[in-house]
Amino acid sequence: MPRSKRLAADPGTGVAGRTTIRPATLDDLRPMVELFRHEADIALEYDPLLEFHSEANWTAHVEAQFKRADTRLFVAQRCGAFAGFIQVRIVGSGTGPVLTGSVKRWLRRRIRRDSQLVQRREAFGFIDHIFVMPEVRQTPLAFKLLMAGMCWLREHGATEVEGAIWAKNEYIVKMAHNLGFEPVRLLMRKRLQ
Repeated sequence: MPRSKRLAADPGTGVAGRTTIRPATLDDLRPMVELFRHEADIALEYDPLLEFHSEANWTAHVEAQFKRADTRLFVAQRCGAFAGFIQVRIVGSGTGPVLTGSVKRWLRRRIRRDSQLVQRREAFGFIDHIFVMPEVRQTPLAFKLLMAGMCWLREHGATEVEGAIWAKNEYIVKMAHNLGFEPVRLLMRKRLQ
């Protein structure tokens, strides 16, 4: 059975009806992981060079987010059925964007040599994931999830928020622009023959 059919909302609910946003619970783990898996397939269409962990690691990854004090997950329900989720987190005061691995090590060495390279900044919020079911895409659902996430971030001391979105996702790019988000960095790619 195609993944989009497996992810479909309960029969008869359609996309019309009452939408609620609430904090996620471990009871939401299965549909969240299923939607994460579906989004990974889409991400591979956008970027075939991405590598994803095994399904077991997705479950462990999403489950671990519930234990983090700096992270909050919100779930959207439409007509009582799971319809999407957002994961946001607070990144404490420090230097610039979230960096990992060799880039982080290089930057630390560089900062020691040139303390003016990176300015200190206040705590900020980061949108790790915002996924909605295929049948409710291009509806206000993503907007409502985003607003809930930003509200939580603001309540927990964030003075700004950032996140990465696919340039090909024109709907979400336009929504982010309408909410006042501005591009700060552009990742470009070219295949070498």
